[in-house]
Amino acid sequence: MIEIMKTRPVSGSGLHRLLAGLVVCLTAGPVFADAPPEKAAAWEWGFTLGVNSWSDLGDVQSTLGGDFDEYGFALDMFAHKEVGQWGSAAVLFGADLGFFSTDSGIPGIFEGLVQRGVYLTPSVKLRFGERGKGHINLDAGAGWYNTDFAELNCSNYNPFIGGPICTEIGDSFDANAFGGYVGVSGGFNRTFTMGLRVHFADFGDVTGLPTVSGKLGGPIYTLNFGAVF
Repeated sequence: MIEIMKTRPVSGSGLHRLLAGLVVCLTAGPVFADAPPEKAAAWEWGFTLGVNSWSDLGDVQSTLGGDFDEYGFALDMFAHKEVGQWGSAAVLFGADLGFFSTDSGIPGIFEGLVQRGVYLTPSVKLRFGERGKGHINLDAGAGWYNTDFAELNCSNYNPFIGGPICTEIGDSFDANAFGGYVGVSGGFNRTFTMGLRVHFADFGDVTGLPTVSGKLGGPIYTLNFGAVF
């Protein structure tokens, strides 16, 4: 004889326990689920243009007369990314590529001598405040610096760029050095930036120019204005 087993109905108390368990599972799910990953910090990059002042360059002497101008041109291009926090400041790490140049009244063969400089440095920023609002950065970098004296002929006009193309006639003094800078920068919105930097690099005695003598070291001051993207 086959006995048919009848299903026992769920009691009221058992049903209540089942519903309570489902509620706990549904409400506990978001608590124990993995949190969404934080958005990675984006790179910010930009450029600045400004002026430089180099006292040692002004002390260079020439037996032919003339001297270097008191102020020159400065350009800096940079890229940085936020990597952490240090106290109340955001820490940004990146690199700078900069150029600086100063004209002179020191005669060459055909044209006056021009000082040219370039630097490439890893760099770090400590940012106080929020970019997009008022903020201040403490800046520092160290790396490769180079400078030379050259005679340039800029009399050839190029219609494609709407200006002259300079041809190097002669490159006399050329020196490399390990150097660095410290500075302060900041802005009041996401795009505009300005800063003051002091560069240090010891290029030693000026050589290769029988008519020019002097010693080139720091500091080199630059005041720049530009944009960050």
